[in-house]
Amino acid sequence: MRLAQAMRELSRRAFPEPAVVADDALAPIGQARLQRRRQAAATEVAAAAPGPRRTSPGCRAGSRDRCDGCAVATAQIPCVRAQTIRRLRQVGTDRAGFVQRRDFHKVVASQCGMQDSSPMASTKKSVSSRAKRVGKQRAAADLRRRQREYDGVPAEIVELLESEDILPEWDVFYRAFPTVTAAVEAVTRGQEVRLESHEHDLLLLQVVVEDAEPVVMTTLYVPYGTRDALLSGLFNSAPADRDQALATMATVLPELLPDDARIEGVEAVVEPPAVGSPVPRFAYRFRTPAHGLTTWSSYYDATLRLSPLREAVAWIDPRVAADAAAVAILRRRDIPATSCAQCGHAVTNQHPAWPGLWVDFIAEGGPVCENYDDSALARDNELDSLAIGGPHQVLSLEEAEAAGSL
Repeated sequence: MRLAQAMRELSRRAFPEPAVVADDALAPIGQARLQRRRQAAATEVAAAAPGPRRTSPGCRAGSRDRCDGCAVATAQIPCVRAQTIRRLRQVGTDRAGFVQRRDFHKVVASQCGMQDSSPMASTKKSVSSRAKRVGKQRAAADLRRRQREYDGVPAEIVELLESEDILPEWDVFYRAFPTVTAAVEAVTRGQEVRLESHEHDLLLLQVVVEDAEPVVMTTLYVPYGTRDALLSGLFNSAPADRDQALATMATVLPELLPDDARIEGVEAVVEPPAVGSPVPRFAYRFRTPAHGLTTWSSYYDATLRLSPLREAVAWIDPRVAADAAAVAILRRRDIPATSCAQCGHAVTNQHPAWPGLWVDFIAEGGPVCENYDDSALARDNELDSLAIGGPHQVLSLEEAEAAGSL
């Protein structure tokens, strides 16, 4: 407060108001300017006079005038601030070099090594302090909320639950069962622990009790290209032979995997059709004993050796055989799977909605081959064109063998 008062007084001295005169008296602006120039000249003469030069504790260098802001200042002890004020007075008499009043505090403070005490600087400092205080308060409130909401939840699960990118099914699952221990306790009480996710792969995660021991059971379903080839072999089989075809497919599933993904302890399964569905599910399943597992991180560490299998059946760049490659493997096992010779998609002519037509299992494709060459029917003018695609081209077993696709 005292510093601010002192700076206001210095400002008043640097820019004094003209004296009040009577209404009939002449007070031209030139007279005021002349008076200020005379005062500046007199001050300059006094400053040029010889005398002791010392630096007071409140100043960085010596000058010839007194400064009210110095801790030790007399008429004989000079101050840089006084020199600055005198120069500002001289500049203030010149219209071209006039210094704005709000900048006076900054100039004096910068010359004297002091903090800016102008109202604008005080406002900026107050806003900055307020922002820091509010930020600390929000961080503290968020920490209290996390401690209250996630009591006993591991830090890595808290980060997942607070992330905007977490899928809804994982959010529900981790909030209900934040640890493997919580999931095992729920199963022991008779509660179902089950998660179906399509994030990176078609995953079913369950915690079950087998032989009185809790087990984390993971099922990885094959990607759609592999599924389509298996369904093609199933539908193309005679109805009386489909049960035998499914039994054979269970033994063929490991052959569809790359060599590094054929891991001991992984079971190839063919699940029966769900209620209301005409198709079975094909998957790879493995079990991990829950004894000794506490967090989900410990479970993922225990199944780290199965990473090649997860990568092989992932949605992005799957390495498991699919479409034409899977059809070739199934054909060698006498399963009548079929693929289109042009687009390579697995197809069947026994689809329930398209009997007698070769169709694939892709919703956008159906009976139309995406690689069908209809350029002979295309014209520059659409009114003259008949190019609408064409059907899938299926090779017989003999033709496929002759073409080398099997």
